[in-house]
Amino acid sequence: MRKTRRPVRPTAFEPDPRQQFRVAVFDEPRGEWRDSSGEARWDAINLGLASWDDEKREYYLAVPVTLQRRPRPLSQMIKVKRATID
Repeated sequence: MRKTRRPVRPTAFEPDPRQQFRVAVFDEPRGEWRDSSGEARWDAINLGLASWDDEKREYYLAVPVTLQRRPRPLSQMIKVKRATID
């Protein structure tokens, strides 16, 4: 398996309407709460705690690293548009 250089930052992340994410090492926070897991993974890459495998197109977190989740505060809930059938 060949690891390549850090990928270019994606132009957009899909926010999770109900949860927030952050990087932690041994349960100690290392980043801010983010709106998507993609943003939290990007934080891990920038901190040198994750890597990208270009062949498999997958992220790999270092062993002591986790992505913590928490419910989004009600005041910050993102409204999701629902499709309606006419």
